[in-house]
Amino acid sequence: NAKMNMGTVRFYPGAILGCNFTTGNNSMSGFQFGITGMLSLNEKWGVLSELKYMQRFKKDSRIQDNYTQNPQPTLAPGGGTIYRYNNVERYINYATVSSVELPIAVNYSANRFNFFGGANLAYNFGINIEEEQRETEQFTAPIYSVNEMTSTSARLSSAPTLKGDDFGPRVSLGYLLGAAYQVSPAFKLDLRVAQNLTDNAKTTGAKRISKELYSSPSLQLNLNYRF
Repeated sequence: NAKMNMGTVRFYPGAILGCNFTTGNNSMSGFQFGITGMLSLNEKWGVLSELKYMQRFKKDSRIQDNYTQNPQPTLAPGGGTIYRYNNVERYINYATVSSVELPIAVNYSANRFNFFGGANLAYNFGINIEEEQRETEQFTAPIYSVNEMTSTSARLSSAPTLKGDDFGPRVSLGYLLGAAYQVSPAFKLDLRVAQNLTDNAKTTGAKRISKELYSSPSLQLNLNYRF
């Protein structure tokens, strides 16, 4: 196995390949691969770092963003005035979510077992989206006086809350915890959970996307190879 000696400190480079699963309403699955480095401080303790590409996908993934439009006053059949307005069903479809991640963790070794925990920095690429919408049934709301017309129109009107820019790239920071089993001097299997805790989303729509697509815990199973 390749290693660099710095007194009692040793550095072991390697590679990683695995699969991942996210939970929640927008659950997805995918794969990851990249390079790794273990800085061994002594027989028990070390610092683990990785640089890897991750991709998650799910067929027919979508986010719903309904709104109403065209509230117009009109005469009711029996007299008086009512508002008629359309409810618009809006869906934003996407297929994949991808990122480059840089976890840094403290590693503790006990015989063939390893336990690690630390921080996970991620750059999430922008998401390719397709939009579809359709008008559904007309709804009505009564107006009891002329003075209510303006307030009723404002109350019934709404606009889409999500824009294309809300699906743009972002940087996130979270944690990871995991355990590994040393199958051989060169190969190791690990199971870990990682979760984003915060990111640089600014708008209300972007924060909604962060919450629905990026904040769910990710369960990862990896095969590690030490050079």
